[in-house]
Amino acid sequence: MAQGQSNIPNLLGMARTAVEAGNDEEAIAYFNRVLEADPTVSEAWWGKGLAVARLSSLKNIRLRETAVAFGHAIGTAADDEKPGIASQAAAELTKLGSTIFTNAQLHWREFRTTDGAWSTCVNAGLEVIEALQTIQKWQPGYVPAQLEIVTICVTLLNQGVGPKLDAQCRETLDQTVADIQVQDPEYVPPALAAESAAAKEARAVEAKANSDAIGYVVLFIVLIVGGIITAMARAKG
Repeated sequence: MAQGQSNIPNLLGMARTAVEAGNDEEAIAYFNRVLEADPTVSEAWWGKGLAVARLSSLKNIRLRETAVAFGHAIGTAADDEKPGIASQAAAELTKLGSTIFTNAQLHWREFRTTDGAWSTCVNAGLEVIEALQTIQKWQPGYVPAQLEIVTICVTLLNQGVGPKLDAQCRETLDQTVADIQVQDPEYVPPALAAESAAAKEARAVEAKANSDAIGYVVLFIVLIVGGIITAMARAKG
């Protein structure tokens, strides 16, 4: 056994002690040392994923890192352990995603008059959706994650996310609802709020602005090309 690998039990012991003491940063450092020596130690990936999850916050969303660690924990586990770890990973990531989006909404409600508060909430929601979608790789048809995705999409759509993200959220919502209904044909998703007249007007104004901007660019190009052609004709003359 290589020297680094012979030290793995000691490193795992120190990592567990750090976890028990609530020192997640230190635990991650030890788990990383284990993985440097042997990247196939499932316990180290799992422990790292949990520690990263506990350190995640609205200011520092670490969902992708958590999902990657959990994925490796499942992939490196013994075959008979994979289902149990996948189930735990799905539950942990769903709980973390729900907590982060809840905190994002609370932050927005408290600072809704502050520039960027709603953008922070939207970005958090999109990151949570992305992370929850990875769960389907380990635990296909995991309904709690799917229901959380539906909740986030409906919340964002009801508050308004602009035409580009609106289309993205609606597509994600429709697909997720369809996936849930495969398992529960009687499932009915939360209703979307009717779009207000103000929201419709804002959407129309934004669409017109985008159209006008494209028109100005095209006109500018036409004028430039026309000027070049005129200059070349004069030069030949």
